[in-house]
Amino acid sequence: MYTSSSTTAALIAALALLQRTFAQNVTTESVGLSFTQAKIVPDVLPSFAPSGVLEVIFTDPNNSNRTQVTPGMNLTVSQTSSLPTLGISGLPPSFAPQTFAVVLIDPDAPTPQSPSAAQFLHFLGGDFEIRGEAVETTPALTNQSQAAMEYVGPNPPAGSPPHRYVLLVYNQNTLPIADTTFGAAAAPFVNASTPRANFNVTQFAEQTMITGPVAGTFFYVAPDSPAPSSSSLPATGTAASDSTTTSTSNSATKSGSVSHCLAALVALVLLAFCSV
Repeated sequence: MYTSSSTTAALIAALALLQRTFAQNVTTESVGLSFTQAKIVPDVLPSFAPSGVLEVIFTDPNNSNRTQVTPGMNLTVSQTSSLPTLGISGLPPSFAPQTFAVVLIDPDAPTPQSPSAAQFLHFLGGDFEIRGEAVETTPALTNQSQAAMEYVGPNPPAGSPPHRYVLLVYNQNTLPIADTTFGAAAAPFVNASTPRANFNVTQFAEQTMITGPVAGTFFYVAPDSPAPSSSSLPATGTAASDSTTTSTSNSATKSGSVSHCLAALVALVLLAFCSV
């Protein structure tokens, strides 16, 4: 038996439907709750009440597969090796003309049990604006300026439990008037010679007078290399136990949507095979 073009198209359409339905269930309230469940509050932020919903889409350079992030999902090193596409929705109209700073950090480096390098800075960039072009169905968040710290993808050490990777968006319009760009404000604190380890996003926000975060999400990435046998069971560290908690919560809140999407997936696949 072979897979026809109609079957492939049906699978793609069904998976897209599943992805859109999951995205529709992500609200500012659910994101804020997931941050608390995963202990990002208080491990990274003292509190978090987002004003908008951040959409993040990673493209795997090995196969061009696109993955839309929902809070707490598990991704691979390969899937997250390139800077994602960003979009943002749900912000009040007053945010439309404003600019934003984006930061990605790892609060579990080098391991959740001993995060001596936390927060590890994976990306820091500014001057992001809300553009008319859509990311899926969400207005794109793009910039044209050089990053204060270029993107480096997640790469937890072998044997470590999964790490949390936290992506945050801050309102940049509160920068001092003398600093016309984010780069100028960030340079005294983050530049090419600055270590990525032991970054503190809350302290950086206070130093540069950016406010928020106004939106955010997070995901887990496990090491590519297998853990030693003694570490093969879920560890008692933060990330492993939080991953279970978050997954359970997400499953409960999205079970109805999953059922509908799976039904659509089966129907489309059957339809495609019938047409072969």
